Amino acid sequence: GDGTARVAARLPDGLDITEATIAWCGGRLVIPQLAVDLPNRRASGTIALKRIELGALLQATIPQQMSGQGLISGDVPLTLTWPDFVFTFGRGSLQADPPTGSLHLKDRTPLSRSIATGFAQVDAKIVDTIADLLFDDLRIDLIPETPLQTVAKVHLQGRGRSGDPPLAVGGLDVNLRGIERALADALFLQRWQSAAG
Repeated sequence: GDGTARVAARLPDGLDITEATIAWCGGRLVIPQLAVDLPNRRASGTIALKRIELGALLQATIPQQMSGQGLISGDVPLTLTWPDFVFTFGRGSLQADPPTGSLHLKDRTPLSRSIATGFAQVDAKIVDTIADLLFDDLRIDLIPETPLQTVAKVHLQGRGRSGDPPLAVGGLDVNLRGIERALADALFLQRWQSAAG
C-alpha cells in the first residue's frame, strides 16, 4: 500500500497518529508522532523526509520553473490546519542524500535580469552555469519568518554542466518564499493521483 500508521483516540477531542509512513515523490514521509486536535482542526508533528526524489518533488511543486535529479532527506516540523489545508513550518532542514545531483532552471529570464556584471560574456557564462548545475552540496534550511510564512534558505555548491572547464560554484545562496502553498498543492496532487491510479 501507500502507507501505514497507528492511530489512538484521545477522547473526546483528539487522535494520536504514530509510526506513520507514506510513500511520496519516490521516497517516504515518516511521521513518528502527529497530534490531531479535532475541535481546533489542527494537526502538528515532525515529518522526516527519507530519500525523496528531487525531480519528483520539483515536478510536484514547481514544474514550470525547475527540474532536477538526486535524493533529499531531512526533518521538518509542521502544523496543518483544515478545512483550508494550510501548512505552517517550524525550523527544519533538508539536504541531498547522497550529496550529489543536478538542477536545471527552465526559465533563465529572472536569473539573467539579476546578474549584471557589465560584461555580456561573463553574465552569459554565469547564467549558463547556475541554470544547469551539477551540485555536490545541497542544503535547504526552513526558517519561519511569520506564523504563516517560511523562508527556504537554499545553499548550493557545485559546477556547471557545460564549459571547458566547467565554471565552479563555490557557494550559491537563494531565499525562496511561498513553499507552504506549493507543498499543499503537491500533497493534494499526489493524493488524487494515488486515488485515481
